[in-house]
Amino acid sequence: MIPRSILLWAVIFAAISSIVKIAQAALVMILAAMLTPITYANFGILYALQSAMATLSVTGLSEYAIGNLPKSPSETSRLNLFRLISGTYIVVAVLSAIIIMAAAFLVMTDKGILFAGVLAIILGGIIAFGTLQSSLQRLEGQQKSSLYSGAAIGLAGTFGILIGVFLNADINTMFGFGLIGAVVVLIILINKKHFYLGNIPNFQVLFHIFRAILPYVIIGLLGWLTGYGMNFFIDTTLGNLQVAYFTFLFNIASIGQLLATSMNMSWGPHFFQIFQNNNENVESQTRRFYVLQSLGLALTGLVCVIALPYAANIIGGNLIYYANFKIELAFLFIGYIFCIPFWHSQNYYFATNKGDDLMYLSLWAGGIGFIAWIACMHFFGALGIYIGFPLQAAIKSGAGWIAAKKIWEIRPPIVIIVVSASIILLGAYIPN
Repeated sequence: MIPRSILLWAVIFAAISSIVKIAQAALVMILAAMLTPITYANFGILYALQSAMATLSVTGLSEYAIGNLPKSPSETSRLNLFRLISGTYIVVAVLSAIIIMAAAFLVMTDKGILFAGVLAIILGGIIAFGTLQSSLQRLEGQQKSSLYSGAAIGLAGTFGILIGVFLNADINTMFGFGLIGAVVVLIILINKKHFYLGNIPNFQVLFHIFRAILPYVIIGLLGWLTGYGMNFFIDTTLGNLQVAYFTFLFNIASIGQLLATSMNMSWGPHFFQIFQNNNENVESQTRRFYVLQSLGLALTGLVCVIALPYAANIIGGNLIYYANFKIELAFLFIGYIFCIPFWHSQNYYFATNKGDDLMYLSLWAGGIGFIAWIACMHFFGALGIYIGFPLQAAIKSGAGWIAAKKIWEIRPPIVIIVVSASIILLGAYIPN
């Protein structure tokens, strides 16, 4: 059986994360109602840049800490490890910001959002820092501090953007106030000594860490490309309006992603512990956990799909442009459910230090999935954006499951996954 303490904290983190995401979803709906579709499309591009920074600057660092915990048995050694990770983050964040700015410079300049883009990238970095600290605190068992670090900064940034849009519905003002809110909370948490702070390590140590986290960075980059990064491809092939639609719907659907991520982060440390102890019930416990996750995602997706047209019409304004996308939203939620076999498999790779194998698997499977998504856009037009999302998730999950099954006897809850996806799809056909 899954320990009650694990389930309790999984529920708590999922609940708090859901509150954060609900606040973000409310913000997205307000922005969609107040901004013209073209301006909202620019917001989508900036949000993609923010998420790129939040992904690239932190990916792999928590996993590096987990992998080195056995070498740090004492409290002092763990503290030194976490400070090392925090110092490394500074270097990774700076490099990530430079790369993102260089890659998106022409797009931002062409759309006249260069300054707002800089603000969005910095905001993404601060949110990533809070996420990293939250992960480290959770490894140390500081669950309450982890909640503050993981939720407070994101909420502050969300409310800052909300204040900015009410003061002046301008992209620069919105992200400026969002950044101010995040920085204020960051300073408060640092003063309350909630964070592990460390100096930048020397080049030799940095090089060692960079080599270790490279597989996770590549995986994170692919994840971004098959998420908000798709906005750049949609903008190029289908135009600004489709960027606005996708940004709105993807933000709503990411409630499911956040729920799944919160549960996975709570489950991960327990999985590594029972796996290292050669517990005979590893797979049965894992299977039960992902059954719960699948059903949780199904219920969340069903509620959101049914509520979409009602919420859009009640709020009104420009939000009416997004009211009739129930089937598209359903496909996005289904995509997250189809990710479960991959999440199920990747725990075994991480626990056995097979990150390189997972990297290569993710590269070719993620690459095929990404091409399939682009192909869906080519053949099905705008609807292909939403058909392609669960398709690429299914390709990646199928490859991960098949490869992992050759090494471990894993059995993802496929029947429950299909049932969960069907529940959400049926919700899209419930009359308004």
